[in-house]
Amino acid sequence: QPVPDGKGARLAPARGAADPIAEEVQLLRAMAVAAGVLYNASKQSQCLQLPADVNFDGIWDWQFCTERLPQETYFPLEAETTMFWDRPYGEEKIVEHCRKKYGIEPRPNWIAATTGFGDGRRYTGSSFKAEAAPGGASNIVFSNGVLDPWRSGGVATNLSDSVLAFTVEEGAHHLDLMWSNPQDGDSVKRVRDAEVEQMRLWVRGGQ
Repeated sequence: QPVPDGKGARLAPARGAADPIAEEVQLLRAMAVAAGVLYNASKQSQCLQLPADVNFDGIWDWQFCTERLPQETYFPLEAETTMFWDRPYGEEKIVEHCRKKYGIEPRPNWIAATTGFGDGRRYTGSSFKAEAAPGGASNIVFSNGVLDPWRSGGVATNLSDSVLAFTVEEGAHHLDLMWSNPQDGDSVKRVRDAEVEQMRLWVRGGQ
């Protein structure tokens, strides 16, 4: 996906991040270069800065605490089998963190219980049922970028005439929502056109 941040980030960082890893054996050095595709887009930093907020999900932390999926614990790290330091965040630590930082109880079942996803306890995109959402569901487009890791939980097939799924073959996360770029591939152009046409139909239907 594009990351037009004014600092020269390349159009497709997902591809750029993988390029050096595929070439040579200096894996750790290559991983640093890969991370720098996003975190050192200006190519001016000698070191990549660790985030000041080391808790859980950074800028998404509030949403993580209030709308977290029950199977989503953000990949706790451990030192025994990986190169990382121990960071064993499990359910108890997450609850403790959300209570301490925001004074709230996490709601891991909220998405499944209020949207028609899953069985009310566990979210899965493949189990979305439009009729199970409060009041039913209509006028929704689910877009899935083939390069997006979140695609594994996405809705991949049309569920009705107005609940549609589109696939962006060359896309990573939310590429269809970014502004156009001369290097955009044909698939994202087609998906954007289809999304705009759906919105036109929704507006006409509501008039």
